Amino acid sequence: MRILPVFLSGLAICLTPGARAADPAPPTETLTPLPPLDNSGPVKLVTASWFGGSGTDVLVSAAIGPDSNIILAGNGGPVTGAPTVQYGEPSEQDGFLVKLGDEGKSVVRLGRFPTGVTLKKISFDTSGRLFVLGDAKAETALGGVAGKGSFIAGMSPDLGAIRSCRFMTGMEDFAVDSNGDLVVLKDRKISRFKGDAAEPVWTVNWPTYGENRPGGIGLLPKSGIVAVVGYGMTHTGHEPWKDPYAYGFDREGKQVWKLWNPDPKHQADAKKFGGTGLMADTTGRFVGTTPDGQFLLGLSADGGNTVVSRDPANPREPLPASVFADVFQPHAGYGFKGASSTSVVFRVSFAGALEKGSFLCAWLTPQRANGLALRDATGGKNGAVFAVGSSAFGYPERSPWFQVPEGGYKGGGFLAAFDPDFKMLQSGYFPGTDVSCVAARDGLVVIAGKAVEWAKNGDKNKPDQPPISYPTAVFHPVQPAYGGGEKDGWFAVFRQ
Repeated sequence: MRILPVFLSGLAICLTPGARAADPAPPTETLTPLPPLDNSGPVKLVTASWFGGSGTDVLVSAAIGPDSNIILAGNGGPVTGAPTVQYGEPSEQDGFLVKLGDEGKSVVRLGRFPTGVTLKKISFDTSGRLFVLGDAKAETALGGVAGKGSFIAGMSPDLGAIRSCRFMTGMEDFAVDSNGDLVVLKDRKISRFKGDAAEPVWTVNWPTYGENRPGGIGLLPKSGIVAVVGYGMTHTGHEPWKDPYAYGFDREGKQVWKLWNPDPKHQADAKKFGGTGLMADTTGRFVGTTPDGQFLLGLSADGGNTVVSRDPANPREPLPASVFADVFQPHAGYGFKGASSTSVVFRVSFAGALEKGSFLCAWLTPQRANGLALRDATGGKNGAVFAVGSSAFGYPERSPWFQVPEGGYKGGGFLAAFDPDFKMLQSGYFPGTDVSCVAARDGLVVIAGKAVEWAKNGDKNKPDQPPISYPTAVFHPVQPAYGGGEKDGWFAVFRQ
């Protein structure tokens, strides 16, 4: 048996015919490589790369600093051979940070956390300080402070040292204000801390129907307003009802706006019972921000009959026509079956005005939508919006960076780039990946997540789904090959 190298749309592929002794010999003609992948879209791909060691590892968060260097956070075994800083006892299979240089084409430094530490999120504040949210399974010393459970560590920008650390059980998300205040989502409440104070200056919660399940928070440094998005889990008598909400709070802890959170008793048949006719479950997932001081709210709905298609103050009324006027996808989708999900991203002003947005789903056929989940979104240069996630078959592509080989499975991680009016600029899959985070700054964009094992070896259950290889003649991966394990960290860098 021979392995035939094939180059299709810039992807190096190995086809394994699986011949038996009695089978005819495979063809002997030389296959001509196709031209290099077109990279002429408005968002240019600079590099795409695996990133991990020989075991299972994933990238969970990305940030871009004032010096345009990219910081990635992950868990597992990162690549070796780069200058490494160890924050405590040696560890090769737990949380790590990596600083990339030259627009993601080189590794400047690795930082490894002690055994038992996993990372969740990283973020720069307005002064260029890097903060890390993580969790320590056992008593651990970080930055001269010992503790257990969730923590937020302040890092030197070069990853050389941990300068501060605050342990606080139950932290789920965080943001840092321009005045240095730390704002934390913890135990389904938001708390604001001044400096190193042990006690918050205030803690707020918000009304929901049923169990409160927040998805995340985001903060606008100019105004100091923090937004939270999530959903209430309640019951209507037959099945759980997921009731979305979003709230904004100012620096004093005062609620300044609210979106959605409708009373589930009104989610009934409009003709028979006088309700709103809304039956689909909808959940708030994340809060992103834009450079010009607005929020990006991401929500997902099981099916197309979702409350976010209505006025957020009155679900009996439609949204103002301007919100979905001329956007990429003005409706949730058609012909949903089962629990297929659609997602929507909205731009919301600091004052809580729902300004613009677009739904996004995959399509089995023009008459039937397929599942898609947004994971993160951020604002870029010139008002652009970048959204990432994972999709089933039929994600809408526009000038994609990579093409799925003919007959291959069109599913996995994606990036969608919208203009300020939520028209699609560019969109595409990254075969074999699951993309969970995105960051943008000064025209530089980075996405990250993980790649699955079949990206290395092909899918043994789908002979027409070949392994994935990134073309080093066009791009410059820091790790050209899949690292190993069931999952491998993966990232890509772009320029607007």
